[in-house]
Amino acid sequence: MVGEEVESGNTKQAESDISTLQSVFPRNPDVHTAAAEYFNEMQNFARAADAATTAIQLAPDSPDAYKARALARSSMEDRKGAIEDIRKAMAADPQDESARILSALIESRRETSSLKSLASLQDIKRSFEGGSPSAIGGTASSGVAGLELKPSAAAQVPPQESAKASAYLKTAASKTRLGDYEAAARYATLALDKNPASDEAYLERANAYNFLGKYDDAVRDTTSVLQRDPGNVQALNMRAWALNRKGLFREAEGDANKAINLNPGYADSWFNRALAYEKMGDYKRMLEDFRQAASLNTAYASRFRDAVAQYSGRVQDFDPGEDAIQPERAAEPRPRRNKTGRFAMTLGFTLSGGLLIAFGMLHIVSGRRERPDGRDTQPDILSPSIFYEGVTSGKYKIERKLGEGGMGVVYEAVDQSLERPVAIKRMNDEIKLNDNEKQRFLQEARTVALLHHPNIVEIYTIFEEDDNIYLVFEFIDGPTLDKKLEKDVMLGTASVVEIFDQVCKALAYAHSKNVVHRDLKLGNIMLNSEGDVKVMDFGLAHSAKETLARASREVVGSPAYMAPEQAYGVSGKDSDIYSLGVCVYEALTGTLPFPGPNFQEQKEKMLYHPVSSVMAGIPKAFDPLLEKAMNPDPDKRFRTVEEFREALLAVRG
Repeated sequence: MVGEEVESGNTKQAESDISTLQSVFPRNPDVHTAAAEYFNEMQNFARAADAATTAIQLAPDSPDAYKARALARSSMEDRKGAIEDIRKAMAADPQDESARILSALIESRRETSSLKSLASLQDIKRSFEGGSPSAIGGTASSGVAGLELKPSAAAQVPPQESAKASAYLKTAASKTRLGDYEAAARYATLALDKNPASDEAYLERANAYNFLGKYDDAVRDTTSVLQRDPGNVQALNMRAWALNRKGLFREAEGDANKAINLNPGYADSWFNRALAYEKMGDYKRMLEDFRQAASLNTAYASRFRDAVAQYSGRVQDFDPGEDAIQPERAAEPRPRRNKTGRFAMTLGFTLSGGLLIAFGMLHIVSGRRERPDGRDTQPDILSPSIFYEGVTSGKYKIERKLGEGGMGVVYEAVDQSLERPVAIKRMNDEIKLNDNEKQRFLQEARTVALLHHPNIVEIYTIFEEDDNIYLVFEFIDGPTLDKKLEKDVMLGTASVVEIFDQVCKALAYAHSKNVVHRDLKLGNIMLNSEGDVKVMDFGLAHSAKETLARASREVVGSPAYMAPEQAYGVSGKDSDIYSLGVCVYEALTGTLPFPGPNFQEQKEKMLYHPVSSVMAGIPKAFDPLLEKAMNPDPDKRFRTVEEFREALLAVRG
């Protein structure tokens, strides 16, 4: 294995193994980039430059490949080429701290010979100790973007121990990418045993601790780094995340403030401060910081829109801008990595005795900095704050399963940060059939989440986690109207009018925002313990069913409640009025006006019994009201929900 060969000093065999990898996977830029990084570490700079050049030819926007070649070129006294490469790396990823540091080092005109021992970000930082002015502003003591790079008090680590520490650290990084955070913490600890002064190892372990929920340990490790390097933005952000999770929001805000002052272009810092403001109830500054994070890194755009949906109603005069309610603009399509090849590569490494893990390349091959359609799918190795707070990360505690339906499974849960009950719906897998379907559904959900009305079940937020989509709703401590009808058999005309007065208010508000329900039925109307009516699933159930229909070619919607035009794919506000009439009919009588199975014929020919003839005691005034609402011709129905409501209240007298 490469790791063992490095530790034993058998570098020739290790280089032979890496050459084999390059020949087996000649079109995989990640393999060539990893090879370049390895050859730099072994100070074989010519081979490092060749491997990095191949990677750049395959992936011209790879910052890692440019950095690897920059280090190799600089070590071979090609300073001009190195500067050109590092600038390209910074253009590809403006937030890459290591690129900025390497740029400062190369442009500082430090003796090239001093670069030949550099193999890591930590080595690069240490190269500033006692050194020259930086070409990008500041001095050696202030470092890059405000990083304070102070001389290390630690003794020099013997080369053999340093090589072992580097191998352990690479394995820790690969374990993080695999999601094995316990192992990542163990390997980072082994790296620290070999090199106690390795800030990278402390940060790697702190990152694992954050994922594991061991926030005290994460604070300890990041504090250790900050004692030596008070301007380490990564450490400040990691500690801010841990402090937020510990409930120490003021302290988290303080770390985020320091990180922003050091580097205002680093999105994670704004995100961390936004989280602190959220917990402290400062929603205006929270939204402003989320917006800034999203402007710096599109990975945060969804989180900003979710925050706007949840909190904008509480912030007077907050203007989210058009981007807050629009989906992310599609990035230029990138060539998709060959998943079959990636699996074959992993399998080959496994059969050959774990070479991939030992080499520490898995975190590269499995998608390091890979952002399909401009979106991050995993947190950066040293940046845990990018992952969304959700079920597995501890924000929500699941209490019990409430039910399961066509859209997904619903759970009662507790939002532990706000100490309030919520309902969480995990969407069915059909939503994830392809990315277009998923993004279409998420955009509709975010639009609905902007609805804030006392008679509408509020969507607090939407998030993706572990390849699942979750909707977090206001928890309603009561039954749906169909369940209440099953229990009570009859509701009485006064109760029906009172209930649907509130339903009409909800629909009228949604229509004023150009949101159509499209699947109104008794099962989507809830009653809380205080008797308030809450309408849920505006547009969402229909959207989910459309996705399922495209997969199964089934009819979309709830046929008994749908307006006849919906069978032809046409729906609008007048379709909701039709469904409203069906719901009132069923609530009054306990039966559906059009029981099927030939729903369409019954609706188009209006083959139903007037409501007053079905149940004794129902005023005849309901008959013309429902006849107009359930007219098969949309132009002959009530023009608006408000008009329907006025007619309904007139029946009550």
